[in-house]
This record gives sequence, C-alpha cells and structure tokens, in this order.
Amino acid sequence: MKCTGCGCTETNACPGGCWWVKPGLCSTCWEAQCQHLAAAAVEFARATDNERHKRSLCGRECSIEVSPDFLLVRDHLSLPIFRVDARGISLMPHYDAAELMPLFEGAA
Repeated sequence: MKCTGCGCTETNACPGGCWWVKPGLCSTCWEAQCQHLAAAAVEFARATDNERHKRSLCGRECSIEVSPDFLLVRDHLSLPIFRVDARGISLMPHYDAAELMPLFEGAA
C-alpha cells in the first residue's frame, strides 16, 4: 500500500513513523489535512454569526453549528463528525478531512 499524499509505504514510513488511517492515507497526511480543515473551519466561524448552517456533504444535508466556543459539524443523522474548540480538533475516523473541506469553501 502507498499513501496518495506523501508516497510512504509499509516499508518506507514517514520520518518519525506513521500508520494507516485508511487505505491510501497515512496518519501524517491525515494530521496535515485535519490542520488544514481546522483552519478553514475557524475562518468559516469568524465569517459567520452564532447560528446553524445547512450544507451538502456527499449528496446529503449536514449541519454546521457555530458558537463562540466551538464549531460542530453533524451528519444527516445528526451524529457529530467534526468539532473544533479550544482543546483542538476532533474528527470521527470514518471521515476524511479532505472530504469535509467543501463544507467551508465559500464561507458564509
């Protein structure tokens, strides 16, 4: 298996080591995607008031809740999939950070 982000493999890992988040995505690239996603989410939160937004993700409606203390994205079943707060980033493992980026493009 080879990472589509950096090209590391099972026999040639990233400096400092990495693990497979999912086929084709290593933990180093996943962490970089999460940081990029968090920055986009924070920018989105700055550009909007405390409110809820409806957006489409993979053809299904999801919600983005913005408050002074956190930003929370819930899927179409209202299950949390992504959160940014003072403690950092929480991303449910079945989602890829890159897949969530369209939610924050064209903020507000």
